[in-house]
Amino acid sequence: MPTAEQKKFDEAIPTILMCLQHCEQCAAHCTDQGSGALARCIKLCHACAESCVFSMRVLSSWLPEARLACGVCADFCDACEAECRQADDDIAQSCADACRECAKVCRDV
Repeated sequence: MPTAEQKKFDEAIPTILMCLQHCEQCAAHCTDQGSGALARCIKLCHACAESCVFSMRVLSSWLPEARLACGVCADFCDACEAECRQADDDIAQSCADACRECAKVCRDV
């Protein structure tokens, strides 16, 4: 039977997965725009998505050290949110919202 900590880890995964999805969609959208000005956004979206994948993997293992991965993920989410907030674009704003929620969940773990 999972402990309270393990349940908290499991409950964080759907929010992190949603962030991963939004980051990948935003990166693809920015790539389609073809503007060099969006390069930082694309890179941050990919980095954030990768940190989400890693966080979900270690959270799924129920290792207490998963908090370390979540801390890194929260930091990438913060950076990605800040970058996406600068765009006047619904997809980027949705990504920023997902990043904000993910950072909160990761810090609460």
